[in-house]
Amino acid sequence: MDTSQIALNQSLTFLSWTVGIVVFVIGVFLTKLIIDLSTLSKSLLETSKILNEELKPTITELKNTLTSLLSITQTAEEGINKVKTAITTINEKKNRMKNNIKNGFFNVVQRIKDIFTK
Repeated sequence: MDTSQIALNQSLTFLSWTVGIVVFVIGVFLTKLIIDLSTLSKSLLETSKILNEELKPTITELKNTLTSLLSITQTAEEGINKVKTAITTINEKKNRMKNNIKNGFFNVVQRIKDIFTK
């Protein structure tokens, strides 16, 4: 029985040392992982700050550009509306003049006809 007791003690000692070494190695790797994650989060925070600072002027410039484009578009739309109005007015005057000439021509023809029929 003594030999089995000695073997059991050696096995338990070996198991405890192995567990202790494995827990130590896992602890070291977990500590390294936590340090790396902390460094990564700091880097991400700095990157987000840099992006925030760099994007503010870009967004302001984009806003100004869009305002200018809107102004140009509105001016162009007003110009197109003025041209449409002018074309409509010209067409109306042309139609009136055409009707006046047509009516005048028919009146002249009617008077000439009346003169010759008398």
